[in-house]
Amino acid sequence: MINISKEMRVGDIAVRNTALRKIFEQYGIDFCCKGEQPLDTAAANKGIPIKELLNRLNEAANIPNDSGSKEKNWAAVQLSELIDYIVSHHHGYLKENLPMIQQLIEKVLNAHAQNHAVMLTTVQQTFGELYREIDQHLQKEESILFPLVKSMESYNDHGGDKPQSSCGSVKSIISQMKTEHESAGNALEKLRLTTSDYTLPQDACASFSGLFQDLQQLEKDLHEHINLENNLLFSKSIDLENSLFK
Repeated sequence: MINISKEMRVGDIAVRNTALRKIFEQYGIDFCCKGEQPLDTAAANKGIPIKELLNRLNEAANIPNDSGSKEKNWAAVQLSELIDYIVSHHHGYLKENLPMIQQLIEKVLNAHAQNHAVMLTTVQQTFGELYREIDQHLQKEESILFPLVKSMESYNDHGGDKPQSSCGSVKSIISQMKTEHESAGNALEKLRLTTSDYTLPQDACASFSGLFQDLQQLEKDLHEHINLENNLLFSKSIDLENSLFK
């Protein structure tokens, strides 16, 4: 029996299963970039009755899984396995889809500039900034942070040479990564605001509809991605660093 309380951090609740994250999405609660806030604070900020939210979360947390499939418990795996999943699943998704979304935005803007120039130009600018930031962010994670965390875990498990970093501590690198995550979260919020929660105009074509679907899928994937990093990978990496270098 899982008991979720109002004092628990939003991020600690979100990592438990997909059903809980879906509830946070429905209420507009940021469980990734603002996952450190207590549940009652998050509810108050959104004007949500805490009893209502607790009832829904506890109900979802304790529903038996009848599908025969079990969601991966990422909190129980090695950091290296979690990193490999993030790179293959989430980084892979971004590298494949960001260029296509950028091209689709340009196509829709060219076709609908007469009636929706302001909205679509803002979408193009916001997405362009997000794309550039994500591209640099992924490079830093894959070339600096992730190899360093893997080397610390290997040293902790098997010994050998103590890991060295020329870019500062894991904690300081992660601090920068979190700042960049927050920037990405702000961009996602701006895209949703600009598009009135992705409400299609009456003259929307199939490409327009596809663009809004792709942007919503991007938002969903980034929320899952940042949730795994902020609320699991980063905190466990800092704990590992503290234990190795205290």
